[in-house]
Amino acid sequence: MTDPQSPWRPSRRTPLRQFMRTETGSAVILAAAAVAGLVWSNVAPSGFEAFWGTRLSASVGTAALQLNLREFVNSGLMAFFFLVVGMEARRELDMGELRVRSRRSARSRWRARACPTGSDRSC
Repeated sequence: MTDPQSPWRPSRRTPLRQFMRTETGSAVILAAAAVAGLVWSNVAPSGFEAFWGTRLSASVGTAALQLNLREFVNSGLMAFFFLVVGMEARRELDMGELRVRSRRSARSRWRARACPTGSDRSC
């Protein structure tokens, strides 16, 4: 029996997609980006700062937003992070472990035991 297609399951399986879904693939990309950033910032620090200090502006009618590239990236990545967290929470409620109410309560009891407060002397 085949699983029905859903927005959460990719329809095509390519070698690159399979590699990127593993922790190793993600770690390789992250490590390469970190090394490239460290090399660039140490070889040409003025170029690195000039790049991140580039002013960008976005305007709609009379409203305008003007920030440097670093501020745009920080704000955009923060918004993207919370979008992904919200989508993951929704997916867990729809399809994952949290779709059954009894599992939700068992999970929260486990977390309460695993992370006791300072007033909890039983653990």
